[in-house]
Amino acid sequence: MNKKIKYYDTDGVILLLVVVILTAIFSISVGILGVIIGQVSSSETFENSNIAMYAADQSIERTFYRDRQENDFPCAALSCTTEVAPLTLASGGCIATITIVKQTGPLSNTTITARALSTPCATVTERTVARAFLTTY
Repeated sequence: MNKKIKYYDTDGVILLLVVVILTAIFSISVGILGVIIGQVSSSETFENSNIAMYAADQSIERTFYRDRQENDFPCAALSCTTEVAPLTLASGGCIATITIVKQTGPLSNTTITARALSTPCATVTERTVARAFLTTY
């Protein structure tokens, strides 16, 4: 008696299994890459925010010193407003605008508004972060 032995062709099944496994590995890799890119972008934004915040703080301090110690912003009228020109700092940030508003008389006060950027003044991009401080004394 001659029995015919049937062999099943498993090459197609193995190829399909390999494709499914590689697709799963690729999907996991893309997911991990998405998380990494999000974290890098977030840390870059955080760094830019710090640069802008310290530039704004520095501008308030510099203006306060110039007003109190050097009297660079005198006011002869009852009210006057002074704008200071933009200045790029060594940190890479930019002091974009500083506005000094003085009220003289019996209830005199001075208000300084400082807006700073995270990039040099000449290169503002869509990733530029701005921070501002307002102080009154």
